[in-house]
Amino acid sequence: MAVYTIAVTTGDRLCSGTWDYVYVTLICAEGQSERTLLDNWGPDLGRGTSGCYSVEAPKPLGELLLLRVEKDPFFVLPEDEWFCTKIVVTTPKGEALLFPCHRWVSRGGDLELRGGPDYVAAHWQDDDFYGFQFLNGVNPNMIQLCSQLPPNFQVTDAMVKPFLQEGTSLEKDMKLLQQPAKENNLFLPSDSETDWLLAKMFIKNADSIHHQSINHLLNTHFVVHGCALATLRNLPLIHPLYK
Repeated sequence: MAVYTIAVTTGDRLCSGTWDYVYVTLICAEGQSERTLLDNWGPDLGRGTSGCYSVEAPKPLGELLLLRVEKDPFFVLPEDEWFCTKIVVTTPKGEALLFPCHRWVSRGGDLELRGGPDYVAAHWQDDDFYGFQFLNGVNPNMIQLCSQLPPNFQVTDAMVKPFLQEGTSLEKDMKLLQQPAKENNLFLPSDSETDWLLAKMFIKNADSIHHQSINHLLNTHFVVHGCALATLRNLPLIHPLYK
């Protein structure tokens, strides 16, 4: 018998707790656990609380890949969303695995959590995880459909063929300058590990700068800045808007 310890932390913001039934399932490399109810003596999953629960399996299930969280109604009570901060799973070997959540959990939908810092530390250099960060990061709107390759695109089919899956045509191009030239470096996954990693770091840094200066500062703070100043300078303090 293998026993996994589940430490669940509920957020401390208003109405973070729940009366609903919450279940967890451990999805591992060698199988998965039974759907287990998080239930101790007395109230569970209250606002700002932490609780420890046990999940039993007939044998060790190998590497823990995902943690599935489900929420079902508690008798006839109406929906009350639950804000889960994090879940820490301690394996039978004593290894503690962190699963960050920081989101509201509702009824009727399965929430699958992936391990946090340990997974990132192990996979941050992988191309798959690099793409995942772009698609699920703070600035995914920079990725758009490319219906036609630009004339200065110097990547050929022969360059990318070894890296493409069968039946796909996705071309991986990372370069610093726009006009094809001998001095303008073109980086591919076939380059040295250090060069390819450095190219990805440059792209990531450029994306972060664009997000902070354009999407964040310009399109949010500066948009309302003029409205806020106009309000403060032209409307008296007794105006209903201030109330």
